[in-house]
Amino acid sequence: MTFSFSTIKLTSLALFFACVLGISSGWAQIMQPDEKPAPPPKNVVLAYPVGQLEAMSLDQLNAELDGLLPGFRESLKAMWAAKAQYQHASKNDSYGYGKAWRENATLGQVSYQKIKELSLEIYLKAQQPTEDQFRLAFQMALVSGDDGRIGAANRVLKKMLELRPDDESVWGSAARIAAFTNDYQIADRLLQEKPKLIEELPQQETILFATLKGFGERWEKEKTIREAEAKADDLPRVEFTTSKGKIVIELFENEAPDTVGNFVHLVESGFYEGAFFHQVLRNFRAQTGLYSRNRRPPTDYEITSEAKADNARKIFRGTIATIPRGFTVGASEFSIYTAPNPFANEEYEETVFGRVIAGMDVVDILKVNARFRKGSSVSERVNSKQGDMPDDYIVSAKVLRKRPNVDYQPKKLSTSKK
Repeated sequence: MTFSFSTIKLTSLALFFACVLGISSGWAQIMQPDEKPAPPPKNVVLAYPVGQLEAMSLDQLNAELDGLLPGFRESLKAMWAAKAQYQHASKNDSYGYGKAWRENATLGQVSYQKIKELSLEIYLKAQQPTEDQFRLAFQMALVSGDDGRIGAANRVLKKMLELRPDDESVWGSAARIAAFTNDYQIADRLLQEKPKLIEELPQQETILFATLKGFGERWEKEKTIREAEAKADDLPRVEFTTSKGKIVIELFENEAPDTVGNFVHLVESGFYEGAFFHQVLRNFRAQTGLYSRNRRPPTDYEITSEAKADNARKIFRGTIATIPRGFTVGASEFSIYTAPNPFANEEYEETVFGRVIAGMDVVDILKVNARFRKGSSVSERVNSKQGDMPDDYIVSAKVLRKRPNVDYQPKKLSTSKK
C-alpha cells in the first residue's frame, strides 16, 4: 500500500505519539517508581547527518517520509496494546508488557525524530505547501525550537510568515524564535502588537524583548560592517571539525587583532584538537578551550581584553567571544553564542573576535551539559550518569585563510592564573 503525504493524517499520528509518551511517562517508569529530581535537558540527536536532507530532492524527501509511516503506525498500535494488557496483567506478566511498551516507544521515537526533520525540509522545499504540510511542519518547528534547533525552526517559520502574513499563531511563534536568531524586524512586530504575550514568556526571552529596540539598532550597524567585510573578503577563517559536524568561523581581525592573533596561533599549534565543549547552555552559548580529551592543560598566560575598544563588536547569534574576565583560566577558552547577549561587552568584558559563517545547525545540536538553576542566572553542571553520552568535542581544527604578512602570535601578559 502506498501512503501519500497529502492524504495521510501524519500530524495526528505524530502528535498522538507525543501525547502517548507524555501521558504514559509515569507508567513507563514501573521499574523505577521512586520519585526523582527533574531530569536534565534533553539533547538533540539528529536521525540524519547535518546537510543530508538539504541535498535531497522534494520527491526523495516525500518517498522517505512515506516509507516511515507503516512502521510508525505499528509502533503506536503496539504501545497502546502493551499498556492495555499491562493494566490487566498479573504481577508476573506485567514486566513483559512493560518491556514491550518501552521497546516500541524506542522504535516510535526514532521514526518521530525522522518525521520532525523530514517535515521541516519538505516544507522549505515545497513551492506551494499543502495544508497538511503546513500543519505538520508548524508543530514540528515548535518542537524543534524547544529542543534547541532554533535555526531550523526559524527558517520554517519565516517561510510560513511569507505565505501566511495574517496568521496570528504563526506570528507569535515566529517572533519568539526570531528574537534569538537576529531577525529583529519579526520580533519587533510582536513587541509592538502583542506586548501581553511577551509578559508570559520565560525570563531569558523577556529580557531579550526588553532590550530589543536598542539591540535591533546595533544589528543594523553590524550588518553594515558585515557587508563591508564581505566586499573586502580577506578576514582569517578557521574550520572546526566537531563530533557533530563542521563549523566555519570568520575572525574579526580589524576590531580584535590581539585576540585573533592568539586564537590563530592556538589553532595552528593543535591546541584545540580534542577540546571538549565543556559547558553548553541551550539557546544561549557553548564554551570550549578549557578541558581536553588528552588532559592538556589550559594556556598559562592571559592576553589583553579588547572588549571595551571603541569599535568593539557586539554579541549576536553566531558570535565568537572570549570568556568574561575573572571567570576563566588562561587565554584559550571561548564561547559560541546561539542567542544574542545584550550585556556581555559592557558588564563582563567578553571580547568579540569572530562569528560562525557555516555550521550553526551543528552548534545548535551540541550536547547540553549545563543548565540554569530555577529562578537564577547561574548555570550548573548536569550530573553525568555512567554510560551517558560523552560531551561533544573538537576533533580537529585548521586555519582556512590568513592575511598575508601578519605574524599571528599571542601578546602575552605577565599575569597568569596558574
